[in-house]
Formats: sequence, structure tokens, C-alpha cells
Amino acid sequence: MTITEFRERIDQIDDKILELLSQRAQIAQKIGKEKMHQHLEIKDDKREKAIVARLISHNSGPLSDESIRKIFIQIMDECRKLQMKNE
Repeated sequence: MTITEFRERIDQIDDKILELLSQRAQIAQKIGKEKMHQHLEIKDDKREKAIVARLISHNSGPLSDESIRKIFIQIMDECRKLQMKNE
């Protein structure tokens, strides 16, 4: 495979990641509305730690566990910001 072909494949994967992130964010917004309705806190440290632990336990590389942690902490932070806009 050539560099151009590899890059095209990465572009395709990036498009899929973007689509999945958008889906996740839409669901997070719905959760935020439900949390507001139930008078629950937006941030749930226990849940976020469980998510990261579960993902790390499934991580087979090549990204390090720390990289996975950082990526998903950032994703959750951005989704949390969307939830707070519902308040």
C-alpha cells in the first residue's frame, strides 16, 4: 500500500470516528436533559471512571492505556459541556 492509500484509509476511518462522536454527543445531550429533569448532577465521576476502566481493560494497543484514558476523558468532557448547555 502506498502512503496515499494509507492516508485515504485514515480519512475513511476519521469520517467514521466523527460520525460515532456525533452519535455519542447526541445521546449525551438526551442524558443531560434527563439528568436535568431528575435534578441529577451532570458530572458523574464514578460513571466516568468505570467507562475509562472498561475501555482500558479492552485495550489491545497499539495506543497505551494512558492515551486511551486521555482521549476518552476529553470526549466525556466535551459531551458534558453539551449537557450543561441544556441547564
